[in-house]
Amino acid sequence: MKIETIKTINYNEGTPFTIEADTYDECLAKFFRLNEQLKYCNGNSYSLVYAEDKNAYKKWFSLENYINNGGDMW
Repeated sequence: MKIETIKTINYNEGTPFTIEADTYDECLAKFFRLNEQLKYCNGNSYSLVYAEDKNAYKKWFSLENYINNGGDMW
């Protein structure tokens, strides 16, 4: 499985970036962890390209998944 993302650096137009994993849920978890690494880096982030991936991420994102994938609660 794979999902297409865009990596934005310093608020500039991003570059395409593909996340690959064995399952769709693993792709979404990898996407979360990549974004979590940039949590305090203003202007840097990953964004999903396709609406179906964005909707799936909204459904995937929960407190349980946040905690299980290293989310910082502070």
